[in-house]
Amino acid sequence: MSFLNASMLGWLALGAIPIIIYLINRQRFKRIWWAAMEFLLRAMKKNRRRLRIENLLLLIIRTLIVLLLVLAVARPVLQRGFLPIGTSKRKHVVLVLDNSYSMGYKVGASSCFDRAKDWLKRYVDKDLLKGDRVLLCTMNEGLAQGDRQARYVGGDSDKKMLKAQLDAVELSNRGTDAVKLLSSLLLGKDPVIDRLEAPDEEKLILIATDMQEEAWTKQGGLEAKELREAVVALAKKKTRLVLVDVGEEEAVNVAVTKVLARAQSNVVGVRTPVKILAEVRNHSSREFSGTITFTSDEVPQETRRITVPPNKSETVHFNCEFPVKGAHSVTARIATDPLAVDNKGHLVVNVRSSVNVLVVNGKPSPQPIDDEVTNILAAYRVLQKAGGPPGGEPLVDYEEKTVGEFEEMAVGGSRMRLEDFDAIVIANVGSVTQDTRDALNRYVEGGGGVLWFLGDRVDPVTMNDLFWEGGDGLLPFQLLEVFPQEENPRNRYALVVEREEHPVFKEMLGGRPEVLERPRIDRYMRSRERSDKHITVLARATGQDRAPIIVERMFGKGCCIFVHTSASPEWNNWCCFQFLPLFLYYSTYYLSGRGGARRNILVGEPFSIRVPANKVSNMAVSVVLPTKEQPLTISLTAPAQSGGR
Repeated sequence: MSFLNASMLGWLALGAIPIIIYLINRQRFKRIWWAAMEFLLRAMKKNRRRLRIENLLLLIIRTLIVLLLVLAVARPVLQRGFLPIGTSKRKHVVLVLDNSYSMGYKVGASSCFDRAKDWLKRYVDKDLLKGDRVLLCTMNEGLAQGDRQARYVGGDSDKKMLKAQLDAVELSNRGTDAVKLLSSLLLGKDPVIDRLEAPDEEKLILIATDMQEEAWTKQGGLEAKELREAVVALAKKKTRLVLVDVGEEEAVNVAVTKVLARAQSNVVGVRTPVKILAEVRNHSSREFSGTITFTSDEVPQETRRITVPPNKSETVHFNCEFPVKGAHSVTARIATDPLAVDNKGHLVVNVRSSVNVLVVNGKPSPQPIDDEVTNILAAYRVLQKAGGPPGGEPLVDYEEKTVGEFEEMAVGGSRMRLEDFDAIVIANVGSVTQDTRDALNRYVEGGGGVLWFLGDRVDPVTMNDLFWEGGDGLLPFQLLEVFPQEENPRNRYALVVEREEHPVFKEMLGGRPEVLERPRIDRYMRSRERSDKHITVLARATGQDRAPIIVERMFGKGCCIFVHTSASPEWNNWCCFQFLPLFLYYSTYYLSGRGGARRNILVGEPFSIRVPANKVSNMAVSVVLPTKEQPLTISLTAPAQSGGR
């Protein structure tokens, strides 16, 4: 037997109080005989035995009341071994060790992770017997290496191996998803619990965890469908679930949750002041007061005091300049608390002297008035003349390509590749090859940005066949037809912005509401709308159907902005006013920043980088993990082919 509140057992001494009172009341007094009491004494002698028994029973009852009250508070648990009694004679156990980053919370000499390991090792020593079957899992990586099938416990050597496996488990840098874990253990075609090969015998899932609320509620709370299905599966598979809470009663934790550039993207100019924002979250129930330090390329820039109320977030900012182009790292770090791993946040800022843009002309013409991209190139030339960073370097560098040149570049037939550009503008392109389509998909999925203008050369059927792909392609909505059908319609439509908070329109309309007063649309491409979390209608045309005109489609790490009218004056008058240059400028800057996602990688994301083949030979790559002091060094060998990447 053990007690959940063993510290309360000291109060059992209170059981002596009724006995002491009883003994005190039995002390002898001087007897005085007098005639009137003679009759009473004879009556008492006659009932003495009955009275003694009643007093003794009363003493026992009083003592038991005190003892049972103390034992109830101490919460006794009847055990056979280390866990509560009730397991079958032969045990089938899945041991799960929570190795999420929150388990590194450390107060004193041991962390939650250390306590979880110790608990499971004691269970292995005390409860596992010869003939038991056991599987070892972690909450993030699943089954332990080499434990694809359950192992028999044959003796001390097997227990020693299990404990060695527990010792070898390291903390990850991820959070955890308890509902997903239970689903993998109990649900699906090949659930882990079935590997115990005990369909008709009782099984046990034993999880040592710090019981973080986020691990159970991120999929919609305790009412999540997956959790309900897992609970039903517990009963069907004759499985008990035991959660061992090794967490702190009231943890104190403050974390840097975000580090962002205040600009539209993390592509900034040389020596251009940039506001860096850091969000600090206080996860505890007491106020945090401390310091936050900003560093740029590991050089401290500024330290300031910060106060964060309980269970609230505060945003702190500082201004930073970068003297040379290239990738620069920015770090925000707060004072150390018991969970050190989330005390700092990182951001990679891509500093450039210019933004490289590829302009694909779908309707070239020797006559500027008939050329599709005349106004686009004119807007970019204005930006060049205005100048970007100090020193006269242009803000935008652009290259114009025909559709044929674009296709050659996309499939690797040119010295330049799509990945060499920060953004791509496609204007009135009627069709491309499937290989070009696939290359464009890869470019956007890897973090690239595309601004796509439709026009009279775009056939809806061809466009849908290439880029709709059943709703999984770059095209957000299926295209229907050009509206209105006549080339010189009488009605003209204004533009209504639906998402003024979007970075493009937030900067574009800031203090300039008149930008939208005069631009009009003559014709546009109608589409069939659908609801999708990756699709946002940014602007619509006035009129009865309020058709989408500017639509953003998130795709992988990048995105496309589709404009359902032309870049030339054929379908609108945008180039006659400020609207087109401003829209091009802010859209290009926003889309070029999407490529920054290729540098800012979240923990758990796959990471790949392409380098020219002629630079691979004798090349070593160092990868620094957040929890390691020494980097991983990987030597690359030259590929069999001499060209390519």
